[in-house]
Amino acid sequence: MCYAVSSSPDPFGSYYRYEFLRPLFPDYPRPAVWPDGYYVPTSTGDEVIQKHTCAVDRRRMLLGQHAAEQCMIVDSVNFLNNVDLDGQALPPAGAPNVVLAAGGTQLRGDFEDDGIYAWRFAVDWNDPANTRLTGPQKIAVAPYQYLCDGQLTTCVRQPGTDQHLDAQGDKLMARVVYRNVKAASRSSRCIQ
Repeated sequence: MCYAVSSSPDPFGSYYRYEFLRPLFPDYPRPAVWPDGYYVPTSTGDEVIQKHTCAVDRRRMLLGQHAAEQCMIVDSVNFLNNVDLDGQALPPAGAPNVVLAAGGTQLRGDFEDDGIYAWRFAVDWNDPANTRLTGPQKIAVAPYQYLCDGQLTTCVRQPGTDQHLDAQGDKLMARVVYRNVKAASRSSRCIQ
């Protein structure tokens, strides 16, 4: 997994470049920013049922220093999405990053569920032995079934052609956003 972090405000300027080797190919990465790291979940199992969620040390990378990557393996889940920070108000100091996944497992023929699943990814950059991924915690939602039983089915019709599109019903496609509205609302004033 490769990263390039700008060393100045100039996007045409120089970059600090990083490469982190993984034993399996990091397929389908979806990067997210958190105060303590850049988080990138990937599908990396030989049967694509095993997923990784990894974090790299953002603080050190912004300074161009040697940085480490820490990964956690999650078996028998769909594609993971780490929450991505929006806005100026940061999460509480030390808050773990949240990881979400849709339920079911396409490769096992389980195409429906009634939950979204959440994990908390707490990274300790000083002592990696203390890094933890806890969960999943089920968030109950209305029952759903994957469109066309998930991906690689080319079942979505398009107007004006016989060529069909691939369905991606087994994964959360949208970026998962974290926005600390409570902290932001404390610092703002309303004028009536």
